Amino acid sequence: MGKWAERAREIANEDERANSAISAKSPSNGTIGTNGTGALVPMPRNPAVVLREWHARLSAIDQFAPPPGWSLNDWLTITDDACWLYENHAGYAVRNGWSDEGLFGVRIGMAHAGGLAQFLRSSRQLLFDGGVAHVVQFGVTSRRNRTCGRGLPVLWEL
Repeated sequence: MGKWAERAREIANEDERANSAISAKSPSNGTIGTNGTGALVPMPRNPAVVLREWHARLSAIDQFAPPPGWSLNDWLTITDDACWLYENHAGYAVRNGWSDEGLFGVRIGMAHAGGLAQFLRSSRQLLFDGGVAHVVQFGVTSRRNRTCGRGLPVLWEL
């Protein structure tokens, strides 16, 4: 037990940022807080705030006014899928680390390459397992993880 206590003292005396999940070399990725020990760690956003934000942004989308480059049919499909996804799975998804890009990210011109809403293509057979979504389309099960839309514009930004 003495070795563990000694190692704990060594760690406590070293630079806090060198032993945290965020090193001095890491860029800031949003809200930063402490975990009670003084070490800096990223703090997740409040799920209720995120859900309210998503609701407001999805509600503001005009389903009958597609952005340039979108047919009305494709726009209706993706907005319906996004609303269905929000209504049925957003609470679970946000508590398991899914971002707005992962759920609502859009890759223009590539029907199955965006976030989860774009990937659904009117499928309603969806099961979340933490950070993985299992989607059944035409009898074939596909998996998408929460980073599938990283870096893409989200639906309400089009």
